[in-house]
Amino acid sequence: CVRTPEDVMLGWERDLGDRSALTVKSYYDSARTETPTSEYSIETLDLEAQHAVTLGDSHRVVWGGGTRYFEREFRTSGAGSLQPPQDTIVQANGFAQDTVALATDWHLTLGGKVEYSSYSGTEFMPNARLG
Repeated sequence: CVRTPEDVMLGWERDLGDRSALTVKSYYDSARTETPTSEYSIETLDLEAQHAVTLGDSHRVVWGGGTRYFEREFRTSGAGSLQPPQDTIVQANGFAQDTVALATDWHLTLGGKVEYSSYSGTEFMPNARLG
């Protein structure tokens, strides 16, 4: 069995002043596994960006989005095989949330995320927390 992984991760953060910051991250991974009867490879590319800003004395707003791309291939030389032997998966998302300071040690967080996947379509995920 031969396995050859390769990966790279990059990140960038910037303080924008006035209680605001921007973060951008990217990731690439490539892996290949070979045996005498099969070969499997996957490539992953991930990119996300996030902006956080404090508004007034009680609001912390965070919003952003990202995308992920997978490409997989599985081949066999034996009797069994996967169909299709190659597929591509695309995911994308966007989100926003506001954390409100209600009183000492109490916060209310309201937000939502919209996610698209080439397998499942579009989904909305609301979020509310009190703590």
